[in-house]
Amino acid sequence: MIRTTQIRFASILFFLSALLCCANNGPNIILIVPDDHRWDATGFMQERMADFGRVARFPFMTGSTPHMDRLSEDGTHFDNAFGVYSLCSPARATMLSGLYPHTHGITNNQTDFPSDIDTYANLLQENGYTTGYFGKWHMGTQSARPGFDYVRTFYGQGKYFSNSWQDAAGVTIKVASSTEWIDDVTTDYAVDFIRQNAANSSTTPFMLFLGFKTPHSGTENGTTGWFPPARTAGIFDGYSIEPVDNINTPPPFAPTATGGQSEAWYTRDYLECIAAIDDCVGQILSTLEDPSYPNSGNGPEPSILNNTVIIYVSDNGFFRGEHGLGDKRAAYEESCRLPFMIYAPGNAASLAQVKTQLVSNLDIAPTILDLAGIPIPSTMQGVSLLPLLNGANPSDWREQIFFEYHHDAAFPTANVKPYISVRRADGYKIVKYQENSDWDELFDTNNDLYEISNLMASSDPTHQQNKAEMMALLNQESSKYEFLKIISADITPSGGSLTVKAGEGSPFIVESASDLEAATWTAIGSFEGDDAVADLSLINPRGANESATIPSLDSLAPVIGEDTDHVILFNGSQVSVNNGYSTMQVGSTTSPAGGRNAVLVFELPVIGSNERIHDAVVSVTAKRFNGASDFDADLWSLGIFNERDSDPDNNGIYEYHESNTGNSNLVKLQNAYLHDLIASSESSETVYVRVNSSAASHLTNYLSAFYENNPSYNGGSYLHLRISPEIGSINNIGSVNQRYVVKANHPNNSNSEKPKLQIRAKAKSDHSSKQFYRIRYGDQ
Repeated sequence: MIRTTQIRFASILFFLSALLCCANNGPNIILIVPDDHRWDATGFMQERMADFGRVARFPFMTGSTPHMDRLSEDGTHFDNAFGVYSLCSPARATMLSGLYPHTHGITNNQTDFPSDIDTYANLLQENGYTTGYFGKWHMGTQSARPGFDYVRTFYGQGKYFSNSWQDAAGVTIKVASSTEWIDDVTTDYAVDFIRQNAANSSTTPFMLFLGFKTPHSGTENGTTGWFPPARTAGIFDGYSIEPVDNINTPPPFAPTATGGQSEAWYTRDYLECIAAIDDCVGQILSTLEDPSYPNSGNGPEPSILNNTVIIYVSDNGFFRGEHGLGDKRAAYEESCRLPFMIYAPGNAASLAQVKTQLVSNLDIAPTILDLAGIPIPSTMQGVSLLPLLNGANPSDWREQIFFEYHHDAAFPTANVKPYISVRRADGYKIVKYQENSDWDELFDTNNDLYEISNLMASSDPTHQQNKAEMMALLNQESSKYEFLKIISADITPSGGSLTVKAGEGSPFIVESASDLEAATWTAIGSFEGDDAVADLSLINPRGANESATIPSLDSLAPVIGEDTDHVILFNGSQVSVNNGYSTMQVGSTTSPAGGRNAVLVFELPVIGSNERIHDAVVSVTAKRFNGASDFDADLWSLGIFNERDSDPDNNGIYEYHESNTGNSNLVKLQNAYLHDLIASSESSETVYVRVNSSAASHLTNYLSAFYENNPSYNGGSYLHLRISPEIGSINNIGSVNQRYVVKANHPNNSNSEKPKLQIRAKAKSDHSSKQFYRIRYGDQ
């Protein structure tokens, strides 16, 4: 069912890089990525469902995807392929980088891909490849496509019809008509790219990314659903979708889930879109096999298919009513399993084989680089699949895969809740939920194919043993991939510190107990990871002869902010408080980039010569104005100075920046200090909330070090703190209307609303003789 009509673009200008570091005789590489394509939604898989002991839900698909089936039947098909984060943009960023989302930082669909991360694309560029990107990118409204020479793309999800197409500079070069189906246009651009580059591909091979919108849903004329082109619309009408056992087994985090948009007619439309992109795959194959297009005037070229590797893999799976769900994101098999096949006709060993090893989308980037003969960066967390393509079955292949999902503030209606998970090769899977441990799950997916029987609370000794093993494995994999890794510990009688590296965007709780086997652990603070090494303050409770209740500690008089203690900085310059608010405004409401910082100044109190700091907390009253954003603000120290002046060293340390400036005074004390604040209308001040820094933030150790290094301190030193928006890889926070406000010292504010620094002290000799600490994933 190959589409024969083509849209030709006679005026397409293709620019080769003028300076290539070297020629490369590696294969051409084509990566095809559909969106939301289930692992079982091809004719090849529907015919094999009985082999898995499963129900073929869409048996009528047999024969409807001949080109995808060819990739599976004539290439290497991976039966146990999984995505490590079941969401569009995080998955695409993982394929590009070979990194987990908690490492590359793309944990939602709104964040730009960082330009400073090595990807297969930029490394191929540097090693003689010509690279092209066609179709869906999706990470926010980012116009750049780092690592790609030639680009034909659209923003966001795209529409099934009537899209605007951009080039590598983000300039619109085509507005499609209302009859041009999005993935047909994408494929036409890709075909032209192949033809432009075929003649020189023996010395300058090409890498082509083809990103389909299909089969992700879309909205046309106010209606949301799936919109196949005319050639496949209605081909599955009248067929029934077969039920499976877990349709009526909702997940613990959504007990009333009923499977939105999983009705039979929706599913048929979804599958008709898959049949349509199969035609597009056929277009690519026929182009690669066509020897008739010119070769620089030297006559017809033989087929380049024999020197081209085709990789087909979805970004994630998709529910069609299983567990009452209709999207993806959850840790169940229907969401995490991927269709994944690699067709390399020039490599006989890779043909016509099915592999059962655990593989993932982490492996895409290392595999592409290995195929091209380019060294794989040690930072990449995936592995090359080339040994499997070559027919080997390595004895040391991975035995488990780590998964994750974070909160997506832009999609608050999603049923799925944040979790981390591990799936073992023998089918055992554990899921640990961030918000509620009562939801935690343990499944034996080899025997419980539809994940109906949660074994987490089972008293069976075998299940208890597997639970213990899987919990240990979850901890092991968390550390291995630096989702939570303890780098070092510096324990002192006062409590000391832990140096950790934790994954972007996930919350953790620090707990302590006097007994390692204690039934009750006490939370001493919390923190959110940002994929950077951070120091946490540990607190040693008072000794056995003193009260163990921390709030009963004697406190120094808190330092309340004064008129001169508050400034607002915008691009390094001090500005006045917005007259429309009795607040300092953090973040940028309009361009240019740079943001605003609220800078607080506190004179440090004097503590007794026989005392040490127990903990230190800074409090502000704040509110956020944009509920759709999951960005937050961080707490920094700009230094401790003998002046109250706004910039005592005149070195610009107030200027907004997240990067390492080399200034030793600039210290990040707490990531995500302002986070999950209440969103409200600008006219109301009734939802301001008091925000305290965590006792586990680096502020406690930071100030402890000052007092220990200045034992004769008798006043006159000022702590300069900065609250600044965390923008991660987004360079223009104005584009997302990042807005927070912090209460300033305003005449009609009470002392409790002003920023406050509170330091609690205790005798140097006053501490518990034995104390244990642990860090736990979650926020409960």
